[in-house]
Amino acid sequence: MEHFAMDRCKASNRQRRGHVVVIESPAYELIVLFAESDMAHDMMELAIETLRSSINIAVVGLSRYPGKPAHDIPVLISRKGYNVVGINPSAPSSIAGIEVVGSLIEVELDIDILCLFRPSSDTDAIIDEALERRERDGDVHCIWLQEGITSKEGARKCAEAGITYIEDSCIYVIQQYLRWSHSVVMRLPLPYKVYGTQLLADKHSHMIRSLRKCIDR
Repeated sequence: MEHFAMDRCKASNRQRRGHVVVIESPAYELIVLFAESDMAHDMMELAIETLRSSINIAVVGLSRYPGKPAHDIPVLISRKGYNVVGINPSAPSSIAGIEVVGSLIEVELDIDILCLFRPSSDTDAIIDEALERRERDGDVHCIWLQEGITSKEGARKCAEAGITYIEDSCIYVIQQYLRWSHSVVMRLPLPYKVYGTQLLADKHSHMIRSLRKCIDR
């Protein structure tokens, strides 16, 4: 399923922006997206740091149907150590081991990230509901619109409310990058690990650009 989901992301990205790079090694496949991305570097950095510091993710629009990004990506994220709960009033109470509730108000987790798998036209109403929850419960620290989803009004409202806002970005791609970058640092000789860890903490986007230059050679 993991390869299938990434194939979907890969095909979508190439069709829209052509910025996918797949690196194969004997040990594992490293999937590095962002190369030549038109995603702003500051938002790229924000997405990386937000996911790195988060654990509880609520997914609006979790699908029951395997093969759809709204199903495969949340399932994969849940297998990477994140606490994931789905929000879908027409879905069963559990999908691939993920608890599903009917509305945002029913989510019992302290939400770090509210991830939206819904059309752009639906996002403003969902963001309004998330802002109400944040004011009431103090959670929902980030609103994350999946790849292909944007909202100018949502971005404005989140900025006014002081909520981290990320749009048009695949959360699983970010997670794969974090996993890859961590594995790189862990393989460094001990004297370089401290520097490598600091580099990853401060300069993810620089590392991505450098990686792209190496790949292009």
